[in-house]
Amino acid sequence: ASYGIFDPLPYELVFGKGGLKLARLKMEGPLLSPREWSYDTQATISHLGVVFPDLPAPVVIESARFNASADAIEIVNAHILMADADLTIKDARFELEDYDPVAAVMTINGSLGPVSEKWTSDRIELGNPWRLRSPVALSDVVLAWDPKGIKTFNGQLTTGGGTNLSLFVKVAGEQLQHQKLIVDDQDSHAELEALLAPDHLEIMFNGRISTATIERMMQVSRYSSGRMEGQFSARIYPNQPGQSTVSGQLQAYNIHQPLKIAQTLHIEELSLTARENQVLLTPAVLVVDGQTHRVTGTIDIEDDGYILDLAHKATNFELSLPDAPSPDIPAPESETFTVWDLPLRGRIISNLDSFTLDELKWSPFNGTVHLETKDWRFLIDDAVLCGIATTGNIRVTPDKTSITLVPEVQDKDLNATMTCLFEKPDLIDGQFDLAGRLETQGAPDQLPQSVRGQMELNARDGRIYRFTMLSKALAVVNVTELVRGKIPDLMDEGFAYESIDIQVDIEESLLTIKQAVIDGASANIAGQGTVNLITGETDMTILVAPLKTVDAIVRYT
Repeated sequence: ASYGIFDPLPYELVFGKGGLKLARLKMEGPLLSPREWSYDTQATISHLGVVFPDLPAPVVIESARFNASADAIEIVNAHILMADADLTIKDARFELEDYDPVAAVMTINGSLGPVSEKWTSDRIELGNPWRLRSPVALSDVVLAWDPKGIKTFNGQLTTGGGTNLSLFVKVAGEQLQHQKLIVDDQDSHAELEALLAPDHLEIMFNGRISTATIERMMQVSRYSSGRMEGQFSARIYPNQPGQSTVSGQLQAYNIHQPLKIAQTLHIEELSLTARENQVLLTPAVLVVDGQTHRVTGTIDIEDDGYILDLAHKATNFELSLPDAPSPDIPAPESETFTVWDLPLRGRIISNLDSFTLDELKWSPFNGTVHLETKDWRFLIDDAVLCGIATTGNIRVTPDKTSITLVPEVQDKDLNATMTCLFEKPDLIDGQFDLAGRLETQGAPDQLPQSVRGQMELNARDGRIYRFTMLSKALAVVNVTELVRGKIPDLMDEGFAYESIDIQVDIEESLLTIKQAVIDGASANIAGQGTVNLITGETDMTILVAPLKTVDAIVRYT
């Protein structure tokens, strides 16, 4: 039966054969307004169903003994069933403010079946890589959270495959502070610990975790081929390298990091050796947010910095320019640690099969990063954007980014380049040369607005098929009936040309066409004007000189 007096509660209560037995009850307040009650009670419960919208099934409280007041609920012991979960809770205390829990501690024993294990994993955002094989047995698991947002998990787990796990996790808000894991079964024994303190990071691994153990641990088989072994420890003080220490060896294959520290991370392969504060990578193959990176080389820890000598390879590296900061989002506090606080020096040789920046894609994109403290310079040795060689350099500091690109083309197919750039085939064909220099600097979100430079394009022996501006100009000439039948239909025949010469200047992302001359088979065309590279707004004056006719001036805006 259900009781209407409980309707204001954010869940539904359903009593079965048992009920609620009060040993003591003192209550004051409006009968039909439970949130306004003040009370003090001792009670036992049997066969009480609680229906929460967020749970996969009703919670059945087989038995429970508790004390409750307006400030706290203390559960001496309870036996709870939910779907395929069978749990006992003891020594639980929930602290309340306005009848809402703000802190809690409890000890849990029991088991989770496939349904309840999945629900629990989803709620703590472990995801598929770290779904444990069910049923999962819980032994003396202590859960706690406090009003400051600090949550802890400490206890023993046994997976459906028989692997024993001892796990301690401490999280503040969304930030992992401390994690310690012991894995033990007939094939493996290993200890893993990570500590994120305000001024340093500690990582320790000792032992071996075999593929067979991970198969017994993991619910999803495709994540069960991983393994890790070695003895490794590191204590890293990011902005005080002289206090940092690192030693040992570590090998890992197909390991997923389940916790949201920064980006999603999958270790495909890691071979690491550390001695005398030098780390040797041979190699590290990491998948960060779905992008695979292979890194080899050394990292030396010296008193005044971390010295990198690395080689980096990736199939594709994707970046997006950041949006302008919102006035509604406060700027990060100056005390917040950033990568610029790391005293990095050295070099990274980077070879990318392709590099994508927003809608632009270079293939390949190769160069060398030279690192000095708070001053990183990337020298672009070999990069091709849609057939256009673009050497140059990128300099990044905490305050601004500076980019210089030198595009150059000699006798390339114009149709292939234009199709790649505009993602539309058959705009124009022919052979072309290109030379120029482009520069920009400023905050990352301001770089598109600050482009300046010069470009010169020379094309020859081709046809123009689909250029809107030229089509409109020639259509106006046709209307004048000066050259009826002489100007070809661009869509059907194309506009044949012998040469195209264009010179442009760019200042603050405003492109000024100093000279544009088309020597066509049926007309000569010249133009000047401007194009705003940010808004696309165009202001052009075009002169069309059909053969055997007078000139016609067309104003296009």
